[in-house]
Amino acid sequence: MSKHSSEVPQLDSPEAFSKFKLGKRIAQVCAAGMLMKLGYRIYADEIRRILTGKKSDHSEIPAELSAVLDEIAQRCMQLKVKTHGNFPKLGENERGVVISNHPSDVTLWPLANVIAQSFTSKLKAVAKKEVMYELKTMPPFFGWIGKLSELLIVIDRDDPEAAVATIRQACETILVPGTGVVIFPDGHRPTEKNLEQSHKIMAEKRYSNPSELMPHTCFPTSKGLFEILSATEGHRIRILNTTVGLSADENGPNAFGSTIHIFGKEVEREEILGTSSDPEEQKKHTGRYLVRDYIEEKNPMISSWREA
Repeated sequence: MSKHSSEVPQLDSPEAFSKFKLGKRIAQVCAAGMLMKLGYRIYADEIRRILTGKKSDHSEIPAELSAVLDEIAQRCMQLKVKTHGNFPKLGENERGVVISNHPSDVTLWPLANVIAQSFTSKLKAVAKKEVMYELKTMPPFFGWIGKLSELLIVIDRDDPEAAVATIRQACETILVPGTGVVIFPDGHRPTEKNLEQSHKIMAEKRYSNPSELMPHTCFPTSKGLFEILSATEGHRIRILNTTVGLSADENGPNAFGSTIHIFGKEVEREEILGTSSDPEEQKKHTGRYLVRDYIEEKNPMISSWREA
């Protein structure tokens, strides 16, 4: 998937890390420029809709945006992208669900681009309400344009009942054939602070050695995924389970010139929900599936990429 086929040596030095941080900053500035340009387009379309009643089609924006930002990230930080597994193509009459561990700042757009190019270009994502007002998420050019263009399903994670209702309603109205919705069950980027909090939650749930079980991701929850699958019951659904991770610590000296690994596999609905028709049993099965997937597959896979 990467446009850069040549190997870039990993440099274990402060200078290399400085290059990586500088490249990351340049990439962020370029991304900000892209989002500002996109924001102008979305707001203009929204004003036109209000005045004329004509709604614009924004379904291809995720593919357009992710392709450019992926290229920027790779060039600025000398990153490579390597894909593994299988990425099925979504049919015109099918709806798609993409499950992924929450990407870091560096891996977000390469992951989005791989999904857009391989699975479906018409993507929507579940996002926290904080993207609407947090300064670091550039609300006027990310949160609000995502909501106005229906590219984001914005939920309040502090109100679980309202969050699941929002997901269900959104999926029933905007997840049309040929469209895929992306959800990150772990809910947070794998920062040191978030991982520490996640390990505390796991300890409260009586998991032994949580830092060894999930060293690279936060603990997943199943409510959002269950609601998406429930809202799309009766439709032709294809489910893509992906894992994304860097070959080096994003905050370490080997980050410059490292590799972004992205693994994909198709899973069946019953594998996640189980065979019971009872919603409560389906919820429990979904939770068990995610925890097992994160402990037995996602985290060991990311560890293997780090150790290679």
